[in-house]
Amino acid sequence: MAKRYRFDAFMSYSTADAAAAVKLKLALEERGVRVWMDRDEIRPGNHFVADLEAALEMCKSYLLLVSPSAVKSRWVAEEYQRAVSLAKRKDRPLQLIPVILGKAELPGFLATRNWVEIVDESTFHDNLDRLVWGITGTKKRPRLVPVVDDAAPLPATSAPTNPYIFERPALGSLFFGRESERRRLVNALKDGRSVVVYGLQRVGKTSLVKEALDGELLPSDPTIRDVRLDMYESADNLTSYIDFFETFVDRLSDDLSPAEYKNVRQQAREILRAASDAKEMRTLIKNFVRALGRKYGRPLLYIDEFQDISKSFRKADQLKTVTHPLDSGFVKYLGSLVKDGYVQLLCCGRYQIQMLDAQLDWQLLKLMVPIELGALDDASATRLIEEPARDRFQYSAAAVAQLLVLSGAYPYLIQYLCYELVERARGSGRTTIEVHDVQALAEIVREPQLRLLYSDFQELDGGMPWRLLLSVAHHAEAERQVVPWEAIADTCGTAFGVAASHAVCSHALTFLTNSRILAEASLPDTFGYYIQPDILRIWLRRKNYFFSERIGARSQHSGAVPRPSFA
Repeated sequence: MAKRYRFDAFMSYSTADAAAAVKLKLALEERGVRVWMDRDEIRPGNHFVADLEAALEMCKSYLLLVSPSAVKSRWVAEEYQRAVSLAKRKDRPLQLIPVILGKAELPGFLATRNWVEIVDESTFHDNLDRLVWGITGTKKRPRLVPVVDDAAPLPATSAPTNPYIFERPALGSLFFGRESERRRLVNALKDGRSVVVYGLQRVGKTSLVKEALDGELLPSDPTIRDVRLDMYESADNLTSYIDFFETFVDRLSDDLSPAEYKNVRQQAREILRAASDAKEMRTLIKNFVRALGRKYGRPLLYIDEFQDISKSFRKADQLKTVTHPLDSGFVKYLGSLVKDGYVQLLCCGRYQIQMLDAQLDWQLLKLMVPIELGALDDASATRLIEEPARDRFQYSAAAVAQLLVLSGAYPYLIQYLCYELVERARGSGRTTIEVHDVQALAEIVREPQLRLLYSDFQELDGGMPWRLLLSVAHHAEAERQVVPWEAIADTCGTAFGVAASHAVCSHALTFLTNSRILAEASLPDTFGYYIQPDILRIWLRRKNYFFSERIGARSQHSGAVPRPSFA
């Protein structure tokens, strides 16, 4: 018999968002949803943690109100981790629903879950209906709208909502371009090959994979059983072969009948008990995975943020007491499962995957089809600018051209810049966006939005890509100004103490040009580079990162502590 719950939803929120949480609770209760909220249900004098634990057991869904304050809250984090553990129990499923408040950014550990956003009053009730659907499983049927005479006056409406989403994966009608990459991904997976998709943060890796899997591959091939792991979310919990194997089996068996699920789990536990040493355990696991694939369908293991598996290695090393700890040998073992055809692997992540594969001698990437994502082509970037806002906001041709220059056709930047443009247009009651509106954006861009474009370069190749990028920005006083290679090399040498021959820097330059952060161009008698997202050039020059890095490099070489500068 199905379990009866006292409450439909547990609401987790930061105290800074209490007013929004109360409003949402009242709106849900008007629709018949029973909501547990700490301020209403925890009796004064009760043990807070114990009541929270009991409440989670009494609720059939968990609402996490996402805001900047919530992301930093220790209590919210603890409630979420407990909810995740409950969601994994087969005998007691728990629906986890992120609810995004305003312009909050969706954390990476939530990116694999479908969300509901509460942005403004104009969309509040529609999104509330979606939230009720997520909680109850019952979708509200759309109202029949009567036909209105074209000549009749339209009723007054509130300001158009902002259609751009830059904080989380762009899917469906907001996914543009990438057709060749999508075709390569789908065809490789259909052929049974493993694939690695990599690029900078927020370049669209997760969007591409979800569009390919959920939009095309899985609906057309029911024999594929996809197992999804997000290492950003799971790194602290997956610290041993046993953790990984149990999670893999649990996800693989997720949609089996209760009896089959229980049987598979029992077999997995027997394997772990039967193994006398690590070698025997790995052999037994491999044979069991092969048997599962033959019986239930080919396992496709999709690991997002794969580079964060290194965090699992560090956590396992810190714990010391972990049996069969996860380490670099595990990735080689994973490679053996791929090579023998027992598992098909799809990895998604940043350029650090290449660095780790080389440094730790994983030899995993050579078994996989590589798909590297950079900026969009100009046609797709133009569609991403214009189509989400069509019929609500119009861009002049000059505004579109300037947006392409500022963003470098980088999808995350396009969405962010267009979001800000629309917010300003809405605030002033305008529906047309001109080039002067775009030019004014350089004054409002903030560090978090641009750091995504360069933070990886600070880590790769000992920071060489970062120093090359800073050297180009140091010389480039105008948009798309090509800086001669000789000037870049000389600046790296004098400022950072780096012997920057083109051969030495070739690997770092490959990262920069393949990602389309830098572009190579010909000059009379030589060649050079320019920064493609011009907003990045403007930002790097304004923040004087070149001089900060130079001071740090000199301090490192001299061993002296630099004096602070108040210039």
